[in-house]
Amino acid sequence: FKCMKYMESKETRRLRYEEIIKDEKQIAKEKLKHLGFNFDVLERFEVYQNLYQCNDFEKALEASKQFDSKKSNFSKTSFFYGEVTFLAIAQILQKLQFHIKRNSIFIDIGSGMGKTVFGAALLHNFKACIGIEIAKSLNDISMQILDSHKAKV
Repeated sequence: FKCMKYMESKETRRLRYEEIIKDEKQIAKEKLKHLGFNFDVLERFEVYQNLYQCNDFEKALEASKQFDSKKSNFSKTSFFYGEVTFLAIAQILQKLQFHIKRNSIFIDIGSGMGKTVFGAALLHNFKACIGIEIAKSLNDISMQILDSHKAKV
């Protein structure tokens, strides 16, 4: 999994994120075909990329900083924003494919902008994919993405 750190400068994080996306696209073209899914994984990867083209890591990081830990029973240091790539989601689901039963429900606790939830929905025929996020600002982003792309996921 590739996560970003709060300690990095905004420019360093932006460059790192762009590098991850560039690497992910190149790697995806080579590896996603070989994961054993019986549908066009690359097409679904493009849908996933389109879902998040206007909602990058920086936007999510800023939204996560808006979380008011004083209104919850959690300390501010309990929260760390990180992202999982589409390729990582595909690899995890591929390894678990024999353990995922028919009509299974996918749940992501701490779902952020919903990248893992949307990735799971695109990669597997789950009965439902659910994201649970305590930070309203991050949940709002994922709901906006869902509302504007319902037909695709």
